[in-house]
Amino acid sequence: MKPATARHRTDTGSAALIDLIRAAGLGYVPLGGAIDGAVYLGTVVVLVDFKAGAKSKRTKTQLKLVAAGAPIWFVASDAEALQLVEWMRAHWR
Repeated sequence: MKPATARHRTDTGSAALIDLIRAAGLGYVPLGGAIDGAVYLGTVVVLVDFKAGAKSKRTKTQLKLVAAGAPIWFVASDAEALQLVEWMRAHWR
């Protein structure tokens, strides 16, 4: 049986950002649905949704999740991906 994540495919626009995150030594698991995936470094895990650009809008479901306190990172550029990498390294133990 394939794992649940096997049926999720990565958006083509997200591939370069995911490659950047992986090249920095972090892991990525695609989740699909309201968020694209999870990025991890050791026991530090964050939920991530990749946006096509700074003007890409959050979905209604994403807005509800954020309003409920879900810690989702929205990443639309190399600079934002690198900010995520640095944040995770700072919080990794």
